[in-house]
Amino acid sequence: MKYKEKISPELKKVLLATTNKVQRLEVAQRNNVSIHTLNSVLQGKRKVTENNRQCITELTKVAIANANKYNQSLMNYYNTIL
Repeated sequence: MKYKEKISPELKKVLLATTNKVQRLEVAQRNNVSIHTLNSVLQGKRKVTENNRQCITELTKVAIANANKYNQSLMNYYNTIL
């Protein structure tokens, strides 16, 4: 499958705000994606591909887990840390 889309600006902001550098590095390493690739996808410089889609999915799960620690939805958590 070939992906044509870049990550949305809204999702980029949410993932960057609700995860930290260490979490992003760990997710990248677990998914055999370089941190530079992950950061490029998050910055909208690269498209989501078959090779990095699982990494983005897992990072989203980490962001949700971070919000759940405070008994909040991801968007409520994002809005409180802005």
